Amino acid sequence: MPTYATDGVKAALAEFFRDGNGPTHSDLSSALHGAGLSDNYQTPTSGTFGQSKHQRVLAAFDRCSSNSEVAEKLVKELLRILYGTQSQQSNLSNLQTALRASSWELDSDWQLQPFELVVLNTGGRRALNDLLARLQRNAEDSASNLGAAKELMESTAKYILRENNNPPDRSISFPRLIALAFDELGLNPATIDAATDTGQVLREIYQTAKTLALKINDLRNLQGTGHGRTHSTEIPLEVARFVVREAVHISELMLSTHDRQTRDSFC
Repeated sequence: MPTYATDGVKAALAEFFRDGNGPTHSDLSSALHGAGLSDNYQTPTSGTFGQSKHQRVLAAFDRCSSNSEVAEKLVKELLRILYGTQSQQSNLSNLQTALRASSWELDSDWQLQPFELVVLNTGGRRALNDLLARLQRNAEDSASNLGAAKELMESTAKYILRENNNPPDRSISFPRLIALAFDELGLNPATIDAATDTGQVLREIYQTAKTLALKINDLRNLQGTGHGRTHSTEIPLEVARFVVREAVHISELMLSTHDRQTRDSFC
């Protein structure tokens, strides 16, 4: 399961506390203690200035940068004290974007849920279409959408298998999931008759699509979320844009093939 304590998430959470906004210093101390972090903050005396809440949040993440488990506890503790407080919509939108880049989503109670499960459980095909449209609109914001692009392919494959009464195991690997979905849709390159020039080219196209899906998953795994890296520092922007768009194309190929087969079955 991917981490959610990325640099983007840390920065987005800290913004809630900028310029004195957000929960109190006392609440923040409670969150740090809940994450198992020592806290030496002292209320400034008259005429002196101490660390701001924004600085305290960033410093806390710095102290646990080498311990992803503690960092993730800190994320949860900060969400706990932020829930129910008045927050700027821009801060919330930035946090949601950062979380989605790591395949997480906030539910209505500010609890973290795997983004892929949210897509599948909040509308099925409609939710997939919404995610497709969002990725298409935000292609220029590709660095923050890489995680969502991989989850889109995974969710699409699971949706198709479930629609065809062949639900996959919960623990299925991504390569196996894509292979099953391609088999179900007749997109398996090995099953394409290559006796003609057209058949040979079609086989190569399907193989390219399948290989791209697997390589996008490999790239997502190699992001090293939890090692303090972000997409924008690891992947050139032009490559990230290409990856997002190809993930969308692969998902569209699967969905449009499924739609055609569904229509044909009623003819």
